[in-house]
Amino acid sequence: MHHENDRQSVASVTLESESGFRVVVIDRGAAVAAIQVPTPPGLVDAALRYPALGDYLRDEYFLGSTIGRYANRIANGRLKLNGGSYQLATDPAQGGHCLHGGPEGFHRQAWLLDPAGKDCVTCRYIAEHGEQGFPGRLDVSVTYQLVGDMTLIVDCEASSDRNTVVNIANHTYFNLDPGAESIGDHVLCINADRYTPVDESKIPIGELRPVEGTEFDFRSGVRLDERTNGAGSPRVPTSFDHNFVVAGASGKLREAATLFAPASGIGMRLSTTQPGLQLYTGEGLDTPFAPRSGLCLEAQNFPDSPNQPDFPPATLLAGETYRQRTMLDFSVDRSPEKNLSK
Repeated sequence: MHHENDRQSVASVTLESESGFRVVVIDRGAAVAAIQVPTPPGLVDAALRYPALGDYLRDEYFLGSTIGRYANRIANGRLKLNGGSYQLATDPAQGGHCLHGGPEGFHRQAWLLDPAGKDCVTCRYIAEHGEQGFPGRLDVSVTYQLVGDMTLIVDCEASSDRNTVVNIANHTYFNLDPGAESIGDHVLCINADRYTPVDESKIPIGELRPVEGTEFDFRSGVRLDERTNGAGSPRVPTSFDHNFVVAGASGKLREAATLFAPASGIGMRLSTTQPGLQLYTGEGLDTPFAPRSGLCLEAQNFPDSPNQPDFPPATLLAGETYRQRTMLDFSVDRSPEKNLSK
């Protein structure tokens, strides 16, 4: 479904709701290239974006991308399935693990954009059997739809002609106060009592550990810069690239996280049917961005699930359909002092 000539240009679709809330979706990686929230002073970018669409062809940060066939990491790129073993595409820079579906994963591909009216677009892609080492010809669709004033719904579906694994996630970097250089002032709440601790190469060790009494406890809302590595001086903000176990029943749409930027008054609530939520605080960002200039909240299955018997299964059987939904509800605090401060 992708052709070499497609790689030289980027097509886009702009979704807009009655309230003026706007989301731009591009064919490269079925990526979210902009989320713009209407506020009293005007439209505010709530997610990082490149200055030009062509910049997405050289993206190194998975910016806004749809990630697959398996988001996050699979240890050593080794997948046991169908009574056999598959070697997936790995990246030496990632400790020899398979990260985000491999170097030529979904984020690198040109998807087909199929708009339906001004508030909905479906992105389609077919991943061939053996692509990046994964078994099965996978037919994937990601639908972005605006509902109400400022809500974005992301629906993913996939089916395969043979048993495979699937874990699709969106990799948008949120910054609800684009006037600020970092996400340090954002207040983050994650609805998770447990997380999956990892080894030094970010592969889960297999246990679900309580967040209670640790820096991973975001249950009551935390200003990110206040999570620091102790009382030394200077106090360095803690970096996160970890998967949290979303409370409540997997498969049911439930609140996983809220994010709020006091300076802009913009808030976001993320709900998902997925079992996990990866928090990444963006330390790896560089030109044209800066470290910690955006954070990712990636609704997903757990990292390395195919190799972890106690994690939620990631297998998609031939002929069955993988389905998941993530919903982003944006809000603006319209109190007078907020408007004056801008």
